[in-house]
Amino acid sequence: MRILIIGAGQVGYSIAENLSDAHQIVVADIDPDRVSEVTYSLDVLAICGDGNDLKTLEDIGEVDMIIACTNDDEKNLIACESVKLLGDAFTVARVKNSILFDSWSRSKGAFGVDFMACSDRLTAEAIVNIAGIPAALDADSFAEGNVQMAEFEIHSGSSLLDQTISEADQFESLTFAAIITDNEIIIPSGSTKIPLGSRLVVIGTPESVQDFSSTLEPTNNDIKNIVILGGSSIAAETASIFAARDMPSTLMTPDKKLSLKLAEKLPKTVVMCHDVTDLDFLESENITQSNLVVVHLDSDEETLLVSLLIKQLGVPRIAAVVNSGDYISLFKNVDLDVFFDNFKSRRSAYSSSFQNTQNHRKRIIIHEIVPFFR
Repeated sequence: MRILIIGAGQVGYSIAENLSDAHQIVVADIDPDRVSEVTYSLDVLAICGDGNDLKTLEDIGEVDMIIACTNDDEKNLIACESVKLLGDAFTVARVKNSILFDSWSRSKGAFGVDFMACSDRLTAEAIVNIAGIPAALDADSFAEGNVQMAEFEIHSGSSLLDQTISEADQFESLTFAAIITDNEIIIPSGSTKIPLGSRLVVIGTPESVQDFSSTLEPTNNDIKNIVILGGSSIAAETASIFAARDMPSTLMTPDKKLSLKLAEKLPKTVVMCHDVTDLDFLESENITQSNLVVVHLDSDEETLLVSLLIKQLGVPRIAAVVNSGDYISLFKNVDLDVFFDNFKSRRSAYSSSFQNTQNHRKRIIIHEIVPFFR
């Protein structure tokens, strides 16, 4: 397929890199430096031009699919509308604004968009999904929450180390879907052994996945005390999803105007206005009694600093949201759960609208690119 990617930032570059082996990729961006980087690094056609401009789109020619993934929601929607004026290409738009996503979800095809992914919501859902499974590296829910897939690391102290799948399979409604090593992905049989350092992917009911998690890491899976530090859109989206799942949280931000706005928007969330780097205040608010603390502040450096400070206080689990892939290894080295805004996640995330995409080849491509929207 001939696919046009509008936006050569971190997301657009990653998608182009991922799809270039199997498809004819064209990347358009108004930044000449980004275009040069794509040209010299990837086997794709890179064009310096505005993806919203009809002349640019006409010069690019006919495409089967367009993926609009700039950092500007409005530009992504205009690009999709513009492409629809020229042909019948399948359009994919990445947005951060959940209101736009909700509006589109009520009327599929609105804004000229055939498939939409909301990066803030995907990130928030990833945090909420993993919250109740302390041993998991990653988790996703399907079928309206009735099916869960989770990924677990097998370390030296794991009870499953060197067991066969048959020996480990002691759980009802649970399937061992894959074993991931550094070199390959194994679809296991009953005789397959679970090696050290591998990642085990299981699929089952939420109850069976939690039971399995408790076997690997005995702990209290009942998440009652959740604190969110920061007032970003991802922080607010995370609080909203927690509340919808009857898991209320406390959100703290130093911005007074923002705190008032969020308090009105999130009636089931306790919103507080205070400096989130004030350890004495955090201790007075019993942050050490929290099962989970989510941190997403103005910069990755500040997020890392605050995460380390509250980790020293004894907070058992911290989920840090970072904006740049450059910091991933640093966060992991200090044993923090890391979620990436605008960067590739460990595994695929699925949108319910993906199930409604008719063309099989397009569905496969959407399956491949959605992880990059988180």
